[in-house]
Amino acid sequence: MEIGENTAFMLVVAISFVIEGLVGFGGNLLALPLASSFLTMKTAVPALTIVSLIIAIVRVIQNRQFISKPDYLKIMAGMLIGLPIGMLLLGFLPEKVLKMFLGVFMILISAKELYFIVTKKNVSSDGAISGLKKGLLLIALFLGGVLQGAFAAGGPFVVIYATQMIKEKKFFSTTLFSVWLTTNSLLTIKDFCVGNLTSEVIWLVLFSLPAIALALFVSDVISKRLNGERFSAVVYCILLLAGVLMFR
Repeated sequence: MEIGENTAFMLVVAISFVIEGLVGFGGNLLALPLASSFLTMKTAVPALTIVSLIIAIVRVIQNRQFISKPDYLKIMAGMLIGLPIGMLLLGFLPEKVLKMFLGVFMILISAKELYFIVTKKNVSSDGAISGLKKGLLLIALFLGGVLQGAFAAGGPFVVIYATQMIKEKKFFSTTLFSVWLTTNSLLTIKDFCVGNLTSEVIWLVLFSLPAIALALFVSDVISKRLNGERFSAVVYCILLLAGVLMFR
């Protein structure tokens, strides 16, 4: 491992995980395309999974009173079905195909929601969710589990559910952090069992600890300046950017 790669990884973490510390997702989505340009996926994914786990632990400890337990249980129920499938798919399907599928979906969803925010057309403002839409939201959770199992990046699909069901900013982000704490713990255990937690991965995580602290601090400062609508706009802008990065 060259010192240049350590420094590059630390910079990727510092930039990408400001977003995760702020809204509860997006760190891995932004960091993975960047980190995979100088690291192998077998190294980048386990290292970023642990980074995301550390941030989730800190945020859950800080704001545990804001976890929406019913939504947490529903999200986990949907994701746990897809999680082992994602772990298997990563070994069988081309990585590029999975990333492109995710990218297209993220771009379409985020563009639609940003259009509604800009034009003030909120199709979900009446609070009513049809049976069909509930079914689609459950499918989104399943797909989130699949992508979480493959790349530790199931956030976009989970956000589709969370933006419809969890309207308050603090509950939204903290509930997502509790989900990542659970799923990333499972993924880290899996990586340990299959030998993916190499000395290279551990060293990358240790080297990035100052960057994690910086990302948490900066995200705290930014969070105080965001109201509900701006928060939603930031969420979907991140989703759009992450979708574009999937094509790198």
